[in-house]
Amino acid sequence: MGRKTFIITICVLCALSLLSVSFGLIKISVSSNNIVNKVALENNRNLLAGSKETDSVDNAYSFSIPLNLSAAAISSSEIDLRWNASDDNQGIQGYEVYRNNELIGTVESPAYIDSTLASNTAYGYFIRAFDAAGDKSEKSGIIECRTLPDKVRNISVTAGTTSVILTWDKTDEATYEVEEDGNIQNTDTNPKYIDVHLQPATSHSYRVRASNTGGCGEWSPTINVVTHKLSKDPFIEINGMVVIESEHYTDNISRGSHNWVLCTSFDGYSGEGAMQASPNNDASWMKDYSKKSPELIYKVNFSTTGRYFIWHRCYGIDDHSDSVHVGLDGKSMETSGSIVMDIGQYNWLNRTYTWARAYIDILKTGIHEINLWAREDGSITDKILLTTDPDYKPAGIGPDESPRSNYILTPRM
Repeated sequence: MGRKTFIITICVLCALSLLSVSFGLIKISVSSNNIVNKVALENNRNLLAGSKETDSVDNAYSFSIPLNLSAAAISSSEIDLRWNASDDNQGIQGYEVYRNNELIGTVESPAYIDSTLASNTAYGYFIRAFDAAGDKSEKSGIIECRTLPDKVRNISVTAGTTSVILTWDKTDEATYEVEEDGNIQNTDTNPKYIDVHLQPATSHSYRVRASNTGGCGEWSPTINVVTHKLSKDPFIEINGMVVIESEHYTDNISRGSHNWVLCTSFDGYSGEGAMQASPNNDASWMKDYSKKSPELIYKVNFSTTGRYFIWHRCYGIDDHSDSVHVGLDGKSMETSGSIVMDIGQYNWLNRTYTWARAYIDILKTGIHEINLWAREDGSITDKILLTTDPDYKPAGIGPDESPRSNYILTPRM
């Protein structure tokens, strides 16, 4: 074979090889198109059959979760819900509102008021958006809100000469605010408020409302109160007994830096409160106390003479604030000085520091002064009972206070 023939042969072989490769590529290309077409046809069949599985998966990524869900209690039975609008490639149709994991309603706009709820009750909420195709977003974050408390109920008022006591029904998991003459006073969870250091025969107004984590409830109706007029009339002894609330003194005499003040700090007192020798800074009066110690004076009209045993309802703060002196007609008495107290509780006691029984002798009928002096500051006196019966012993808060008369008082000489 000549050189020329050899070259031609090589060229023909190369051309045949290229043609073969080209036909292979064409075959491969056609095969790939057939696969793509088959996949598309299958998808179309799924859509025509009503299947939304693929669309739901794709659409889930285009949904935006309702964000910034907020809840505010607007009454004892309503909670206002608001959130940011969601986006969706098919268009947001509305929102589902869930309370405590239960669907309670649907809305078109991103706001909802849940009503007819129980008062002072906590609820949990979340939101889901949905589109026209029925697809739903992931749920929003859960938020909790408590409805407001109801109005405070059954308010009871006790007015004294210098104080007013309010009590009402307790509301669970709530604190209270009291509006006193237009000024709001914050209180704790105790359904009780005591307004002290008032003037006798003065008018005052009060309102009460409960609060919780959701906010403040409605105010109660306004209550108008007039403190009692300070009576200078003497107490009347009847059948050998006289009972005196310590806060109903005839006179209250300050001496030095100490005086007697109304005390409501320790529960268990009778009446409007007890009287405490204040301030409590470890002062004491063992001698000359009738001239140096703060004094409370009580006028009593005695119609029965004889020996009167003293029962004193009192409260000792500690062992430096647990004793008083009792006297008669402005004079100290050895038989009724240094009357002791129980520490940390109200109790009736009738013993002196020598463990002798405390008493005074009324030798003449008529009006006498019963004097009470602090032996140690900080001591608290709640009630005084004088009786001619040696076997009588009061219990609890004791009998009711004795009545008072309008006899003309004779100044102490």
